[in-house]
Amino acid sequence: MRRIRGHGPAKSTLYRFLQEVAEGYGEWPSFKHRCFRFLMVDGTKVSLQGRGGGSEGKRQMRWALASEGVGRPFELVGFWVGKDWAFIRRELESCLN
Repeated sequence: MRRIRGHGPAKSTLYRFLQEVAEGYGEWPSFKHRCFRFLMVDGTKVSLQGRGGGSEGKRQMRWALASEGVGRPFELVGFWVGKDWAFIRRELESCLN
């Protein structure tokens, strides 16, 4: 948004939004009917802000993207805040296999 409009939301607002999206989304849908060939997962630490404006510390924000093949776009297939890699692997196995 900052690049396009010249301004964007504060980082703390963005982090709080991402936390709410990740925690409130629930389970990701099944992608078993799709034939993904490539999977990318990554993560970064983010500082979280509580509803009252106070710090909730740093947590890992992680996401997974998958593509059906060479030249095909990558799509978001998972998004998590504060979940470990073992949990993420189990979730991806259940929705992709």
